[in-house]
Amino acid sequence: MTDLDGLIAKLEAATEGSLELDCDIEEIVFSVTRGNPPRYTTSIDAALTLVPSGERWEVGFCGAAVESSGGPIRSVHAEPAIALSIAALKARAA
Repeated sequence: MTDLDGLIAKLEAATEGSLELDCDIEEIVFSVTRGNPPRYTTSIDAALTLVPSGERWEVGFCGAAVESSGGPIRSVHAEPAIALSIAALKARAA
């Protein structure tokens, strides 16, 4: 399991967004460690920065999707920002 796979699993298990998860995203995705990262897990605007450039995306009632070259990558989560973060990270890993 890669660090990105582990991060995705951690996000899927989360019940709400947190600074800890946001810091994990910064560290694993961008190789940056800072105490005040964008709020990827609570802000759709911040989560959108995780979507690979040029990819289409959508957020629904309890899920999100990112359209990648291999087809749609979907994620279901009660928190829309976390759902989008998961789908975006899966698209990055694809």
